[in-house]
Amino acid sequence: MKVLSQQEIQQVSGAGVIEDTLSDIGTSLGSLIGSSIESVIANIPLVGSWLNSMLGN
Repeated sequence: MKVLSQQEIQQVSGAGVIEDTLSDIGTSLGSLIGSSIESVIANIPLVGSWLNSMLGN
């Protein structure tokens, strides 16, 4: 009898589809939240000017 690898177990169990979907959702939400936080911080005068100079904006 063959011992299944971790990749083979995920393929058989269907966990890959769920993991991929949740990963995509997390990536989208992370980008949205990150850009929102960046725009809020950029509008704070002292922090915003320092951050913009560091990022080259």
